[in-house]
Amino acid sequence: MAAAAASLGERIAGTLALAESRGYNLTLENLSTRLLGGPAPVEELREAVLRQGGLDFDGTFVGLRGRLRTEKCARRKEANGKWLPLALTVAQEYARDLVRLCPHVRCVMLAGSAASEGFCPEDDIDLNIVVRDGTKYTSYVTAALLSLQYSLRYGRKIGSRYMPGVPKVICINVVWEDNQAIPFARRDGQLAFELLNSVPLYNRDYYQRMLAANAWMSDFFPQMFAQNCHDGPGAVPEAEAGHGRPSRAIERISRRMLFAMHGIVWGLRATRPDLRERMVLVEKVKRPYGIFDDPHPSAEERT
Repeated sequence: MAAAAASLGERIAGTLALAESRGYNLTLENLSTRLLGGPAPVEELREAVLRQGGLDFDGTFVGLRGRLRTEKCARRKEANGKWLPLALTVAQEYARDLVRLCPHVRCVMLAGSAASEGFCPEDDIDLNIVVRDGTKYTSYVTAALLSLQYSLRYGRKIGSRYMPGVPKVICINVVWEDNQAIPFARRDGQLAFELLNSVPLYNRDYYQRMLAANAWMSDFFPQMFAQNCHDGPGAVPEAEAGHGRPSRAIERISRRMLFAMHGIVWGLRATRPDLRERMVLVEKVKRPYGIFDDPHPSAEERT
């Protein structure tokens, strides 16, 4: 059943559950624009929240019963106003450099806290990237190596400090190949919520094409087809057409390099079992689009 056919209370609870799974609560204003089944007026939501059981509301933030994070969310809301301009500048600069270095990039989208109005200086900047078929690992390695330069350049100001050494400023959240994104094999609320909260930084036309190829998302968030029909702030200019795709050998080598880099990160987190557990959980949530998910599995792997 489409979300629009559910009651307002069910739509509110469902939206809050999606936000909760990512560790944050919503203001009524954000709930209004991100509501499952389409937007609703803030005052209508306020009345529904006050009379609905199973929710907590502190006057600003609303969450599922017992899961309200007022202090954390208020701190993020305040920090976002101060630090988001820098995060956007860094994201745009990185997208320009990535497109210049990696001609296989189709689209770059801002995601995570910088796209959902909760950015803090101790956050990294999450990006979702779409690349040409057959270039996932070559593009991923290029993006990861480029991110090291940004850690050195901006790590004193922003970035997560979960590991010893240089802070992580850029996080490559997911890399999709063309055939994975147009259309997506997954068709669930979590993936639709991810795209709803993503802002195109590079190649708006491709982003629109991706939405059009995934019309099923309108069953969850019909508003995304209207509100995301524009570039994000300071959109990156279009690049010239990409060169030929890398050979299979180069792609295989890049895959091994990426796995080795992941192993280094795993080793650096040896004393933090909570972070290791988080890494495993994140990869499970991303399936079938995680680092270890081959976009071109063999016949044996598909069976």
